[in-house]
Amino acid sequence: MLSQDNASIARIVYDAFNRHEFDRALEHVDDGVEIELYAEGLSFHGREGFREMMRHYKAPWPDGTVEVLSQLTSGEGVTNECVYRATHTAPLPMPDGTEIPPTGRKIEVSFCEVWRFRDGKVISLHNYADNLALMQQLGMTPESLPTSP
Repeated sequence: MLSQDNASIARIVYDAFNRHEFDRALEHVDDGVEIELYAEGLSFHGREGFREMMRHYKAPWPDGTVEVLSQLTSGEGVTNECVYRATHTAPLPMPDGTEIPPTGRKIEVSFCEVWRFRDGKVISLHNYADNLALMQQLGMTPESLPTSP
């Protein structure tokens, strides 16, 4: 597959996510896709897992959108450097089972995703996000850590 095709497919999937058109996004996803969200310690598998991952990102921020800032392409896949912008209007589940109640705050989080393809379909997605910045924007951590004397 041409590397530009991989980049185009990624942009189509992000656009479908932005518009809540999950079925359209899934047209470009392999049945056996594997997803890793490293900052959150979450894994998803298969097309329904991909749908669940999209729901996971939309639930606390229904207005959330992805903007692709840059892409590095190859015949095997594409690395997407992105920013996610949203308003925190619903509970945000935490890994320990608790939730952060809606804050109404706007967030802007940088992330990178590495997508691999086979036969024009996404077979893996690895997400690396700046969750410290997210928690700071939600007012859950100090803006800066104390420095040593």
